[in-house]
Amino acid sequence: MTYIKKTDNPKMGRPSENLTQNIRLRITPELSAEIDRYAKQNNLSKAAAIRQILLSFFSNK
Repeated sequence: MTYIKKTDNPKMGRPSENLTQNIRLRITPELSAEIDRYAKQNNLSKAAAIRQILLSFFSNK
């Protein structure tokens, strides 16, 4: 059986908000739990919650 490629475009779905920068970091399990709790309370994904927290921090400076 031959594999048939369905599309030539690997990027499918809705485009992001020009989110091209990646940041990786290590955090404690406690901080991860706090972020998860914040995300759940605000009905956000973990990544969206981190972006919102960072934006809030920098806007308050």
